[in-house]
Amino acid sequence: MKVKDIISRIVDNYYKIVIETFDSETNLIKDRYIIKPHSCDFTHIPEKVLDTEVGMIVVHFDSLVIAVEERK
Repeated sequence: MKVKDIISRIVDNYYKIVIETFDSETNLIKDRYIIKPHSCDFTHIPEKVLDTEVGMIVVHFDSLVIAVEERK
């Protein structure tokens, strides 16, 4: 499932949504995009990230983290 598919299903969420892209070589976070609660504005997220397959979803107490791996 792609990032944009997940986001379209949880739009207007009560939680902060964090999208983290990991570098496939170093396994470190390369970029982080935050969607505030009840926000439907995704214009700050690049289309390349939205079209990436979701690697992991982690539910925290105050946020939902979507992790994707950026391939070279």
